[in-house]
This record gives sequence, structure tokens and C-alpha cells, in this order.
Amino acid sequence: MNFSRITNSSDVVDYSGDIVGPLEFNCSQYEFGKEPPNVTQHFDALGVVGLGFAYGGTASSGLLTLIFLIQICSNVRKCPWEWQRPLSWIISMPMIISWLSLTSFLVPRAANLCGIVKQSYMPFMLMHFLDLALMIDGDEEKVLEVLMDNRVPMSLCAAPCCFFGICCGSSIVTKRGFRALRRRVYQAPLWQFLLTMAAVVLEIAEINQFLPEHIVTPLFQTLAALNVLMYMLGSWGFNVIVKTFKGLERSNWNRRMKKAHALTLFIAAMKIQIFILGLLVDYSDYIPCAPPAVSPTHMKQSMDAMLSLMEALIFGIVFAFVFRVRISDIERAIKGDGTERSPNFYLVQNMQYPSTHQTYDAQS
Repeated sequence: MNFSRITNSSDVVDYSGDIVGPLEFNCSQYEFGKEPPNVTQHFDALGVVGLGFAYGGTASSGLLTLIFLIQICSNVRKCPWEWQRPLSWIISMPMIISWLSLTSFLVPRAANLCGIVKQSYMPFMLMHFLDLALMIDGDEEKVLEVLMDNRVPMSLCAAPCCFFGICCGSSIVTKRGFRALRRRVYQAPLWQFLLTMAAVVLEIAEINQFLPEHIVTPLFQTLAALNVLMYMLGSWGFNVIVKTFKGLERSNWNRRMKKAHALTLFIAAMKIQIFILGLLVDYSDYIPCAPPAVSPTHMKQSMDAMLSLMEALIFGIVFAFVFRVRISDIERAIKGDGTERSPNFYLVQNMQYPSTHQTYDAQS
């Protein structure tokens, strides 16, 4: 392993005599190894900027952890117990993303592992949001009954497909259609995990040594395209369902759309930024390098981590306000359609005994 030392203000030289710095933007003339730089090479290349983000990222991740613990103690604990699991997952997202990004930034050789977890974790939150929404408004059967009885239209023209002109019109809500869209949301994290893992494993295995370039390049492009497609289908299904929830005459969850928009905007920002950075690496010289250790590909991962740290801090503060549970939310959800009932109604449907109403009346 080569350890680097700074010899002057502009260059970094390792003990083998190779130049490690400064950062350059024309990297096409250099040959880089597949192995990511070690911690020393990484911070020698980034210099003061790297140390600043390291200290700042540690502080922001600690702050987000503190915010999460405060929310658990003051916000989540006052909810009915069946709401607590999905709500805890959702509000933990900025904190988890921040720690994953910080680890990826501090230890470049852990970036691939952290990237797999992060790319799979984000769409996983969409699933928890739907679970929580259905719990608060009753359950899937109750929500579908209300939507179908009122013949609520289900618009299939929703983001991100509508941005590409892919609009399928509208239809009336049906159990089959609703559950098909819900499956799209639930399958997105699994497919993204498998596709991201496959791409990373093939890259580590250096498959280009066994297969010709005209096969390897389309293979990685296909995996990347499928990954984007799975995310788009999951996000599209989520947005269609959330828009359909507007058809409920009176939702028991206050500011549902604001919560959904905050969650999807956070995920979309990180997905878009890694996509743009990938294009810049493949088709331009705008991503800097520090030969021979820090290639544009590795610098892209560091830039993604730095951007993610800032986004996680911003949305962590936003989530603390947007996902705050109000007493009125709990009261509306418990009373729901005007019939007083236990919050356990949302977990175990139609298992309330007649004495339940009497007990609740007596406690009131």
C-alpha cells in the first residue's frame, strides 16, 4: 500500500515517486487502477476542502441523530403503537443517508457497499409511507371500499413518467389496479438492490478481462437502465396511489400530500444527482482527478457523498416539522368515520368486541 506525503503546496508525491496531486480536470491521459484510493491518498487529493467536509459531515450526522432521538421521544411515542414502526423508518431516513454518505466520503473503499445500501434504502421508504397512510386511514380494504363506492378516478399520469410524455389517462379505482401499483412500489427496493449488487460485483470481478469491450459496455448500460426503470416504476406507482388518496372525502392524516412531496423530493434529488455525475464521468472531463490514485470515478463518489450530506441535513430539518404528529391526527384516526374505536382496529380488522365501545365511552 502506498502512503502519500505532501512535498509542496501544489503536489502530493507517494513513496514510489508518482504524482498524486494536484486536482486536474483533464484526466483522459492518465491510467487509473481499479482499486479505490486509501484514506491517506483521498484526503491528500482533497486537501483542506476534504477535511472541512469530514468535520462538517460528522457534525451534521451527529445533529441528525440528535433530531431523530428527539422525534422518537417526543413525536413517535405518542402515536398508536402500530404507527410507530413505519413512522420511525421514515424519519430515520435523513440520519441513515447522512451516516452512509459520511462513511463513503471518509473511507473511499467502502463507497460501493454504502452505495448499494443507500440506493436500496431510499425506495424502501416509499413502501413504509404507503403502509403508514393505509394504517391511519383504516386499512387497504376500508380505503378501497371508500374509493370504489365513490367511483374515484385514478389518474395514471403522474411523475416521473409524465415528465417523459408517458401518460396513460385515467381509470376508476379497482382492487386489482390498486394492488398492482402497490406491488410496483414494494418491488422497487428489491430490484434496485439486485441490479446495483450485480453491477458492483461485475466491476470488482473485472469482467472486462474476460469479455470484449463491445459486450461489457452494453451489459453495464443495460443494468443501469434497468435500475433507473425499476425506480421510475416504483416512484410512478407511489405517486399515482398518493394522488388517488385525494379522493377520500376526509382523510384522517393531516397534510398527507406535503409529507409525500417532501419524501419523494428527497429521494429524487439524490437519484438525479448520481445520474448526472455518472454522465459527467462517462461523457465529459468536468469531474476532477488526482493521478494516479484518485480517478474521476472515485471523485464522483466523493462528490455524491458531499452533496448527500448537505441534502440530508436540509431534509432532516424539513422532516422534523413535516412529519410531526398532531394530537388532532390521532383523534381523527381513532374516531375515523365517526364511530369511536380503539387504534388497534387498524391492525386487526373486525376483531373488536361489543364491550370495546363501552370501555372507550367509560374512559372518555
